[in-house]
Amino acid sequence: MRTVKDTDKYLMYLKAFQSAARMYSEDQDIKPFIKKLIIYGVKVVNAKPETETITREESVNDFQYASAIKDLIGTITPGEFVNIFPITKDFDGHKYQSKDYFYTRDYIRSLPVDKTIGESTDVMEFLWEYWNWEITHFIVNAFSYMNNLRRLEGQPSMMEEFCEERGIQTYTIHTDQKGQQFMVDRQTGKSFRVKKKRPRYLKPVS
Repeated sequence: MRTVKDTDKYLMYLKAFQSAARMYSEDQDIKPFIKKLIIYGVKVVNAKPETETITREESVNDFQYASAIKDLIGTITPGEFVNIFPITKDFDGHKYQSKDYFYTRDYIRSLPVDKTIGESTDVMEFLWEYWNWEITHFIVNAFSYMNNLRRLEGQPSMMEEFCEERGIQTYTIHTDQKGQQFMVDRQTGKSFRVKKKRPRYLKPVS
């Protein structure tokens, strides 16, 4: 749950984003403004306070805003992006079979240096391959907005769809008025109470 301080930070970033957008005029170089909009836009998405009730209007606005920031990212080169969001200096990815500084560096070297990210590859793919915690947080939020829209339209989340396509059994967890938890099999609709620690092979889907 986000605190009042988090809400203040969100409003500060939002104000900075709006200020950068207002300052731009057609007779100026747009590149510096795009970079500012990207920086503040990512921070706005990551700092946005959570709400108890998800409405369609808010979900649409969140999704469109994150998509607009993604489109802006597509207009700059990989090198310019690195200057804005430096690659996190973790160097032991080979040990854990995960992304690290060297993985991201090699990925960026595989892209044309003189073309924008959007011209070189899918922007979301670029962000997914990039190793920077702030960008990872942004991706998670962007996918969350997409999932919110899918649920409101009666569609399964992306993870639910992934599991269903591969025949992986999934469950949802619920709590009754007495505080007792129970799980529901999404495929059969059958429910059972949670009495012990949940087995690892059961995959709850929110």
